[in-house]
This record gives sequence, structure tokens and C-alpha cells, in this order.
Amino acid sequence: MYLKKLYSSIAMGLLLLVAPVEIYSADNGKIGEQFEESFIYEAAGNYDAALNSVLRVLRIDQKHYTAMLRTGWLAYLKGDFSAAEKYYRKAASLAPDAIEPRQGLLLPLVAAKKWLETESTARKILKTDQKNYTAYSKLAYALFQQGKYGDAKIIYQNLLNWYPSDADMKLGLAWTYQRMGRTGDAARYFKEVLEVYQTNQSALAGMEALRSGK
Repeated sequence: MYLKKLYSSIAMGLLLLVAPVEIYSADNGKIGEQFEESFIYEAAGNYDAALNSVLRVLRIDQKHYTAMLRTGWLAYLKGDFSAAEKYYRKAASLAPDAIEPRQGLLLPLVAAKKWLETESTARKILKTDQKNYTAYSKLAYALFQQGKYGDAKIIYQNLLNWYPSDADMKLGLAWTYQRMGRTGDAARYFKEVLEVYQTNQSALAGMEALRSGK
């Protein structure tokens, strides 16, 4: 009788040890399937289906960091900037020291033209990563959009010191100079872009703006 109870207790203990592993494995498999589906749908341009797949992961695990981050990305691709912002902020709360969710957050903030929040978010990233390209370039753009041309100029010049061939940063600096009335400097950078990219529409529009005095 004693041995029977002992074996029963041992069996129950083993069941308790094994059961959580089985449950975890099942959920882990479902999560993997949903991520795979999501990637396939995204590659096909079906962002609604891609988003639905990754949202199923969050139903299994509400604190799944990668799923939260990806949900923000897919919401952004769909053009739902408020949802993208929400999920990127949630991802940032799950990983307080991480840079990537804050970099992601810059996307919907810029798209929604929330310039002050873009500036604030970019500056927070730069406190951790002083030469972060994404944060630096978005900061420059946010400053430009707020009419803070002197500050934008400094950021764009720093970026070009680090990335001298970057056409986007040359254009940013050129348009900043144009707004500041420094037409010679603006023309220099517009021409540098057109020397390499002869049909660049932004540079062509910039040269036309300089010619017309607008």
C-alpha cells in the first residue's frame, strides 16, 4: 500500500514537471506558425493578414516583445499611425533600455507630423546612442519642419561629416539653406546631388525654387 502511494506521488510529480513543458511547446509552436504566416503575408503585401497573424501571438502572450514590435511595424505599413505609435510605445515599455522600439516609434510620429514628439523621441535615443543615424536624421527633419533652421543645419552638417555621400542629408541641408536665404550654399548641395542623380525631383525642385526666388 505504501509503495503504491509512493509510486502514485512520483507519477503525479513527473506529470506536473512534464505538463508545463508540453503546454509551452504547444504555444511555442503556434507562435512560430503565426510569425511565419505573418512574414509570408507581408512579403505578398497583404498587411492586414500579416497583422492579424502577429496579433494572434499577442493573444497567446500579451508581453511578447517581438510580436509587439512587429505589430507596430505592420500597423505603420497599413497607414494606421496611431495604432503603430501605441504598439511601439508598448514594446518600449517591455524593453526600457532598447533602442529599436524608439527608432520604430519615429516612423509613425514623422508620418503623423508630430514634430515635437519626433524631436523628443530622437533626443532620447541620442542620449544612449550619440551617433544613431535614424535618430539624428529624423531629428534634423523635425527641426526643419518646425522652422528651427539653424539647429537643423548643424545636425545635417554633422551627418554629412559622417556620411559624405548621403544624398538625402545633402538635400536636407540644401533645403535648410534655401529656407535660411543662403542661396549659394543651397545651390552647392542641390548641384552635388544632381551630379550623381540627374533626375532627382527634390534637387530639381530646389534649383527651380532658387531660380524663381521662392
